[in-house]
Amino acid sequence: MNSERYTDKVKQILHAAQSDALVRGHTQLTPWHILAQALTDSAGLAENLIAAADGDAVRLKNDCGAALSKMATQQGGDAQLTLATETAKIFALAEQHADRAGDAFVTQERLLAAMAEGKGEVAKAIAACGVTP
Repeated sequence: MNSERYTDKVKQILHAAQSDALVRGHTQLTPWHILAQALTDSAGLAENLIAAADGDAVRLKNDCGAALSKMATQQGGDAQLTLATETAKIFALAEQHADRAGDAFVTQERLLAAMAEGKGEVAKAIAACGVTP
């Protein structure tokens, strides 16, 4: 992941996702953390994109909350946050999308599209909410 390729808004969402993961005592930054922050962002872009694709953003928010609450936590000590393999794959896919489109930066739209196209649980939840890549 080349953080310089990401827009300021995406960087804000990623920072919020990292903070949330640490507060929750999680040891890995997962796509669930990122999607949850994108869906609660005050600008509402992720919600609007999901609604425009005839998806159910409220259900997806609830799915994020449920998935995050089920994750194992580490209590006490200095938790080290690592990048989940699925998250790294999503970043790589988002960067590929930006490259193919001739974009210098990875936008929130590209990141959400990569999450929807992934093979993991987040992609399944996005599809279950009515959004297809």
